[in-house]
Amino acid sequence: MRSNLYGSKVKESPREGDPRGSNKLHVEEQLQRENEALLDALRHGVRRMGAMAGALNAEVGAQNRLLSGLGGGFVRARTGVGTSITNLRGVMGRHGYRQIVYIVLGTLFSLYVLFRLLL
Repeated sequence: MRSNLYGSKVKESPREGDPRGSNKLHVEEQLQRENEALLDALRHGVRRMGAMAGALNAEVGAQNRLLSGLGGGFVRARTGVGTSITNLRGVMGRHGYRQIVYIVLGTLFSLYVLFRLLL
């Protein structure tokens, strides 16, 4: 396949007695072959880069979906923590800090006993 890039056409063969024309035709043919080889290498590189771009696009889409899911999870966690702190403040306001400390210590002691019994 000849490249259309250079508008190359097969030139007529030079006259028999013209050594300069023969050499020029040989050089042009050699340049044409080199150009075709370079164009083939470029086509191969462009195809490979296109495939890599498609893979990167798919990976970016997956990462964006993951980040969107994480963002929603953080919002829900923040809302839950905020609600828990509000409820804890309400309980502490009604019952006082001393009772809350006893409940926390009792819960920790119960967990410790369960942990020791299971191991």
